[in-house]
Amino acid sequence: MDQFNKSPQPNTTERNANFEALVAKDCAVIEARLKEISIRMLQEDISGEPNVGALEGISESNFSGLSGLKKSYDSFPFWYVTPKLFFKYLHERGGKKFRSLLLLNSYRMFTHGKEPNQEVVNMAVGEELVHETALILDDVIDNSTMRRGGPSLWVKNEIFKLIPSFEDSKGIAVDFGKLCFSWARHLMVDTVDEKFRPEAGKVFWQAVADMKHGEDDDNMSAHTSEWPPIEDVLEQFYLKTSSYSMRLPLLSALYASGTPVNDRILEGIESFSRGFGIAFQLHDDLLITKTTEEIGKDTTLDAFNGTKIPITILARQLGSEEEKTFIDNVWGKPSELTEENILKLKEIFKRTGAIQKIKEMIKLEVQKAESGLDIIAQSGFDVSNLRHLLNIGLPWMDDLDKQVS
Repeated sequence: MDQFNKSPQPNTTERNANFEALVAKDCAVIEARLKEISIRMLQEDISGEPNVGALEGISESNFSGLSGLKKSYDSFPFWYVTPKLFFKYLHERGGKKFRSLLLLNSYRMFTHGKEPNQEVVNMAVGEELVHETALILDDVIDNSTMRRGGPSLWVKNEIFKLIPSFEDSKGIAVDFGKLCFSWARHLMVDTVDEKFRPEAGKVFWQAVADMKHGEDDDNMSAHTSEWPPIEDVLEQFYLKTSSYSMRLPLLSALYASGTPVNDRILEGIESFSRGFGIAFQLHDDLLITKTTEEIGKDTTLDAFNGTKIPITILARQLGSEEEKTFIDNVWGKPSELTEENILKLKEIFKRTGAIQKIKEMIKLEVQKAESGLDIIAQSGFDVSNLRHLLNIGLPWMDDLDKQVS
């Protein structure tokens, strides 16, 4: 999009090359530390009882460490291979480490260029483990069989060979997701500097509560015949995606930096996080217009699960009564989602202008994210690295029309 590509950011070849080198270095550091932590996860026990206080809807028993896993599976005939499988899953298709990059570069920003120490790197790895937890649990909840171009954890071939039951495979995946989470909490809250531990705990558990709230609302909506206002779905996006993916790494870096916190900085973080997260999720839902082979994950899951996503809400609003009735008759009804009907859905999305409308919404959310960085810059911080991350974090922007009318 022209407006996005013209957004103020260092554009020299030298600056871009320097930033690319920094990203490569950061990714190598994160991957190496994640591998070390992953080994420790399968050898060392940490508390399985996080101090969540009175956080609504979160039970301490929800999150167990290694001791909880061993208690459940120590007598399991295939325990010897399951941890190895989990380790392989974490590292064979590790993703872009984008959320960790946000945390490290936010720390550099708030310290005016200071390099992250080991504690901050550990927090970045914790952020990555929060993301892995979300992906593992989402795949189980959504019955998603693909992730990053390969099998989801619960459908790994090695598990299927050993465990014929889908439900048993899902249970094992969920329990290893809990192990990820317990270490994320350990790295982002339990072991950080005592000076900012209360703030670290507050922002961490708020992100967890937001994720749970957004996921619960999403699941509830999927199981009803009513279609929610699009504003409600965008708020779900903020809770499910923006809070832990963008807001949490920026706030964690802010408190770790020791920078005096004021309302203006918090306003900038909130605007950047909300805009970036919603834009990212809006585009993720646009992937229903593509094929599974192109994306590396099942692009029709929302239709099969009945998830009320913006592109479908808009198609119902903008389409004819016949098109609206067709959507209602197939959406969330697996037996009706034949290859022919899925193609017809995609045609309706295009014909009604729903795809174009989503593109316009993405553009507006990106502008909100940019304005958040402007606010942070007005407080005296160099936001150029975060502008670069906004750019590389949205590589799919190239798929959109260069000019949105």
